[in-house]
Amino acid sequence: MLAAPPAELEASVDIATDDLSEMEREHIMRVLRETNGVLSGANGAAARLALKRTTLQSMLKRLGIEAEHFRRGNGI
Repeated sequence: MLAAPPAELEASVDIATDDLSEMEREHIMRVLRETNGVLSGANGAAARLALKRTTLQSMLKRLGIEAEHFRRGNGI
């Protein structure tokens, strides 16, 4: 039987959570680029991510992502 000290188990969970959050962040940012920062509508980021617009907005806030940065003509 394999066993690991509890401290090692906790560290791997923290690392996995950080990696998962970063993957989530990158995926959302890719979809925002594809939709030019549009959140709602049939072709918006929320629909592509199978989320409600308000849920996506909450996620953006939590992840520190601003959809405006992905909109065309914003000078970025």
